[in-house]
Amino acid sequence: MELKYIGKVLSYKVLRDYIIDNRLNSGDKIFLNSSDFNDLAKEFREVYNECMPQPLPILSVFVEESLNNKVPLNRIGISKFENLPEWVIRYYEFDYKSHEVFYQCGYCGNLINSNGDLLTTIEKKRAITYLNNKINSATKHIWGNCCITKRS
Repeated sequence: MELKYIGKVLSYKVLRDYIIDNRLNSGDKIFLNSSDFNDLAKEFREVYNECMPQPLPILSVFVEESLNNKVPLNRIGISKFENLPEWVIRYYEFDYKSHEVFYQCGYCGNLINSNGDLLTTIEKKRAITYLNNKINSATKHIWGNCCITKRS
């Protein structure tokens, strides 16, 4: 596990921005100190008026409490999942066609498919790579199945 200091008070938004900026993928995990995790749970309860799920998925990356207290206060522990075979990665590294549309959950921001389901690790990597490298890239915001209970 790699320990990082991200220079800010840990919050849902800070963790979400860190995941996007550092291109973390599903399968990767973020571990928090017990105190930071409790603060995140309080923030979640204030915003959503419900208990925070454990582990907390943020953009398909799970955020968990470090039960062995190896993560210092105001830092995060990152456990990367990089065990995909090379042929799988090469197979999915082709470019998207210009007519393809990307979808994003309008509530939480997860990348999803047209049915509202979360993308797999490889699909998510491809979408993020494409969106980061294209100047005129855009996404459509629709309700994802990840937030189906949040609809009013």
